[in-house]
Amino acid sequence: MKRLVLFFMVFALIFVNMAPAHADELSKAKEEKKNIEQEMKNVAKDKKEYESKIKETENQKKALEEERKKADSELKNLQSEVATLNDIILALDAELEAAEDKYQNQVAMLKTRIKVMYENSSVTYLQTLIESKSIIDFFERLQLISLISENDKNLVEELDAAKKDLDYKRQMKESQKKKLEEDVKDKEEKIQSLVASRNQADRKIKEYEMTLEDLEKREDELIKKSQEITKRIEKLMSEAQYSGGIMKWPCPSSTTISSYYGNRYHPILKKNKLHTGIDIAAARGASIVAAAAGTVIVAEWQTGYGNTVIIDHGGKIATLYGHADKILVKVGDKVKAGDTIAKVGSTGWSTGPHLHFEVIKNGQTQNPLDYLGKKK
Repeated sequence: MKRLVLFFMVFALIFVNMAPAHADELSKAKEEKKNIEQEMKNVAKDKKEYESKIKETENQKKALEEERKKADSELKNLQSEVATLNDIILALDAELEAAEDKYQNQVAMLKTRIKVMYENSSVTYLQTLIESKSIIDFFERLQLISLISENDKNLVEELDAAKKDLDYKRQMKESQKKKLEEDVKDKEEKIQSLVASRNQADRKIKEYEMTLEDLEKREDELIKKSQEITKRIEKLMSEAQYSGGIMKWPCPSSTTISSYYGNRYHPILKKNKLHTGIDIAAARGASIVAAAAGTVIVAEWQTGYGNTVIIDHGGKIATLYGHADKILVKVGDKVKAGDTIAKVGSTGWSTGPHLHFEVIKNGQTQNPLDYLGKKK
């Protein structure tokens, strides 16, 4: 009998010494997980920032491409106008050259006539009268000589005026061409500037993508580490046996299941992914209750889940309540089935107010409907 009493005393002493160490290790693991979750939250924030930067820079690049496309079109039109003006100037040069030749020929003819008239200046009006068959013929001869002289003079003046007009037109076209060539130069410089800006945008996007890739690697490392700590926590969780029985419906005000357990198309990630629980659609602020008695082991923000409560029910079984608007319990609290632990919200990766409810056994998610009783 004495030996039996001694045995129980020794066992009690060992248990008393082990219990604080066990609790301290569990507390330390939870704190470590909390720090990792915070770091993951910071990484997620940085990722979102760089994703926003990439999107913004891609929009800037798109705008630059559109502006360059417009500038290229305008440059093409300007170059076409310059080419047209070159053709017009060449045509005017040809006309001007022809007019100059015609002018010079007419001047030469006039000079020849003047020379002939000078050389024959000995012909007097009396001779013209004598040679005329009549007085009418005399006046007709005088009028013809005068008309020839006046006609030559007018023709030379007209040719000179035409030449000057062509020269003026050519100068105007040259001035227009010079202005267009300046516009072409400005447009080419603008296009070069746009190309340089676009290249700079490309470099920025590449830098942001590299940073984002590093953040994603860091996030993967943190997730892996978090999973390892979660396994440690599971091992350190209460060894008490689950009381068993049907769990209580976790959202008394609503029985509408908007998404069931199993593979589904994720509304946020836009890809097929295992839905690890059920979603119960409910009004923001509606009560969330404990599905079974247990101890609160998590009551904080979790990446993806937002405000989250996890309750250890013993027997390696736990329940998770995600996307809460407000948490009403703290780590270490003992709760009974039906106790209000949080309020429905839409925190974390959520598209609207609802409760995401999970049942976890030995670290693996289970179909909650296998554990829940009637929808109440």
